[in-house]
Amino acid sequence: MTAIPTVKHAFLNRDEAKPKSKTKGRSLGVEHASKLDLEKALNNLTSNFEDEDDFDITHADLVRLGLIGHVDSRIRREYLGEALRIGYCNAKQQLKRLKLFGVTLAEVEEIMEKF
Repeated sequence: MTAIPTVKHAFLNRDEAKPKSKTKGRSLGVEHASKLDLEKALNNLTSNFEDEDDFDITHADLVRLGLIGHVDSRIRREYLGEALRIGYCNAKQQLKRLKLFGVTLAEVEEIMEKF
């Protein structure tokens, strides 16, 4: 992003990036995705968010929404990552991605209500 500020990001969900054959190993990667999954990822490109001052999500919000420090936090983060198509990550990385792509607290709350 530093070298190419206008770069776009596309994410595959874990199940889309898994090898379909048991003989292909255990790696995750774009090479295992179907054409349909690639098209879906490319139709949901995300851009780098420019105005970091408008970012309104805090660590405390993630705790309140059960994304950190709860028994099912990992499952909740997976759900949020899939819904936003920003991929799965740990809590620290998820907060960074939410900030990077300018996701608002209202958007996260709306998605997590459906969980």
